[in-house]
Amino acid sequence: MHHEAAPPWLILSFIAVIVVYLLYPGKPDPEKKRVRDLAAVAAKLNLAFRAKYDMELIERYVYLTHFSCGVDRYAYNTLSGSRDGAPVFIFDHHFDIITVAGAGSSGHHHHYFSALLVEMPAEFPCLRIRPETWKSRLTEELGHPQIAFESAEFTRAFAVQASEAKFAYEVCHPQMMEFLLANRDLSVEVNRSALAVLFETTLRPAEVEANLARLLKLRQLLPHYLLAGN
Repeated sequence: MHHEAAPPWLILSFIAVIVVYLLYPGKPDPEKKRVRDLAAVAAKLNLAFRAKYDMELIERYVYLTHFSCGVDRYAYNTLSGSRDGAPVFIFDHHFDIITVAGAGSSGHHHHYFSALLVEMPAEFPCLRIRPETWKSRLTEELGHPQIAFESAEFTRAFAVQASEAKFAYEVCHPQMMEFLLANRDLSVEVNRSALAVLFETTLRPAEVEANLARLLKLRQLLPHYLLAGN
């Protein structure tokens, strides 16, 4: 019995399917894995977890610098609960910067960051402590002066801006400066009743627990008389 040979295109198609399968064997969705991993971290830390978009949380803290940028602002992948009687929130957040080009065309620039926030039992002036960069130096040159400290090392390492200089000096006492110098990646903001640590990237799930510990250490280092006196 005579069998015709398979046409070359069929053989090549079969080989291509095998190659794709070997190279991409059911490649996982990284965002779904991130959600699963963050949910596991929340369970370990005894925190609630919510993956859905949350515009209300961002609007509640819109007075913080990171949350007042752009449009289409929302939180997601939110871990929430309590530490030492204080509400804490850990979440990713998104905003969109729209740029307008010639002929009425526009472009969208999506940003995805992470934040950790703890509520405090008092309200405070605005204070921002960020690693010193060329951007912060440019901001100062454009009329937003930074606060200098007796520690030249701290002044070189961090850009500190505050609505009240006295409050900045009270917060940045020697122990606080020592902690920040040992954690030079931290960008910290205090405003009203919120103390936040902000990242211009999304944290890996494995980084959440350690950064929660750093947030709570910052809160612990705030002068107690400030909390009691407001």
